[in-house]
Amino acid sequence: MITTEQACAKMHDAAIKELGIHESGTATSTARIIEYDQHTALKATSDHVAWCSSFINFISDECSFPGTNSAAAINWLTWGKKLKEPILGCIVVLKRDDSQNPNAAHVTLCDHPNIANGMIRCLGGNQSGGVKVSRYPTKNVLGYRSPI
Repeated sequence: MITTEQACAKMHDAAIKELGIHESGTATSTARIIEYDQHTALKATSDHVAWCSSFINFISDECSFPGTNSAAAINWLTWGKKLKEPILGCIVVLKRDDSQNPNAAHVTLCDHPNIANGMIRCLGGNQSGGVKVSRYPTKNVLGYRSPI
């Protein structure tokens, strides 16, 4: 049996291998992002839709943890085990300002558990159109989750 820390680190390691994948910026979609999208019930065929949850479902599947099968980032709040504090590779669900959708969220992985200046460093998909590391305000964190 692996520990919570090991399970989250496994997800982080899988995500690192995807760094640099980016939307094409043209009418043609990036094949790897379409592959991520096949890990949700939505099965999107364009990288012009929000794909952060597709990416996390892909990573979860790669690590042999069941995902949410949902393209909705907010659904990760009920997945796995709730954590009080972030650990490397854990799921981070963030609220997103969207007046049209009060359930708008972003899902990513913790890239560094030390919070500095009210910001958390995260590794995820659909971050400025690609798989990359970004910083987010901790005031937007809705929850931290682990696969086990």
